[in-house]
Amino acid sequence: MNIFKRLFSKLNHNNKTNMETEIYSQSDIIFDLIRKYIKKDYSINIDLPESIKKVALIASGSSYHSAAITANFLREKAHCDAQSYYASEIALVSNFDVDSETLYIFISQSGETSDTNISLNKIKSKTDKTLSITNTKNSTLYNNTKYRILTHAGVEKAIASTKAMCAQMFCLFLISAKIMQQKEIPAIEVIDELLNVPEYINNAFNQINSIQKYSELLVNYENAAILASGMFYPLAKEGALKIKETAYINTTAYPTGEFLHGHIAILNKKCAVISLVNNSNFQ
Repeated sequence: MNIFKRLFSKLNHNNKTNMETEIYSQSDIIFDLIRKYIKKDYSINIDLPESIKKVALIASGSSYHSAAITANFLREKAHCDAQSYYASEIALVSNFDVDSETLYIFISQSGETSDTNISLNKIKSKTDKTLSITNTKNSTLYNNTKYRILTHAGVEKAIASTKAMCAQMFCLFLISAKIMQQKEIPAIEVIDELLNVPEYINNAFNQINSIQKYSELLVNYENAAILASGMFYPLAKEGALKIKETAYINTTAYPTGEFLHGHIAILNKKCAVISLVNNSNFQ
């Protein structure tokens, strides 16, 4: 039985693996976050500084992919200058620019990610506009930022970090919606979409038979490429990371158009290609 079959073999049984349990907990986690952070009048119960002009999102691994997706969304929907940064890169830079108009958001499931905390220490010496998104109350990251948001995702046991990233993404989109409200940009449509996230997650679970079918094809490859555009590119990077971590298949993400500029040469060898497509870029 291949590794993908093992991951999904117990879906119809009570005896699930840790990874399955965490994957299937996502809709409940998001529902709890909705109750904690979204009020009946559509106001968002999160403390932020006023007059946010720029946002810097700093993280590592899956948390960085959450940051990159959010930066794209903030630029597009909140008309906000937003950039994502690898925490390890900031940790190595001696003169990272810090200004008083930027909200610095640090993301870590554990709150103890070393390079993220090093980056925080560098930045908090120059500004107090620091916010942490973490699953761990009283962690180093949580205690050292002025603003704090807990993801309430529960103990993480599986390597895939699926529920942690899902909760981080939801909290980041809540922040984005609140920034839109502060700037008097209509955010009702965004909040309505957030309220529907548990349903969207459960609908995805209905595709499990198709997921298992295609996973059986993927396991025959030693190499894979995932292609995506725009804010879906960080999601492709996350997918590549998860496949590497769980199935040990050498998987790399590429921007769809950029793949044609030299990278396509990898298809000279046996390589699976997965493309993320939505209605806006389907042709």
